[in-house]
Amino acid sequence: MRLLTFRTNGGTKAGWVNGDQVVELGDSDVGALLARGEAGLTDARNASGATHALGELALAPVFLDPPQLICVRSNYLAHFQEQGPKVPDFPTLY
Repeated sequence: MRLLTFRTNGGTKAGWVNGDQVVELGDSDVGALLARGEAGLTDARNASGATHALGELALAPVFLDPPQLICVRSNYLAHFQEQGPKVPDFPTLY
């Protein structure tokens, strides 16, 4: 199941992608849906809300209020090589 969050006139809604259509779910974003655990996923699988054309939606961040952000300092080899001769074994996360 592919899930997304999209913008509406009244805010945002979670939705699941069904081909080129998106079925609107009752949650404000995918994070809220997943926070409900298996019940949220069951509701999503059985949803029969309004449908929208995927190509016409304004997509929003999947999680509107994430509990934390993880960033990668340098995520490609050329960037590491620009910074010095030693390429680290693992990327720096912060």
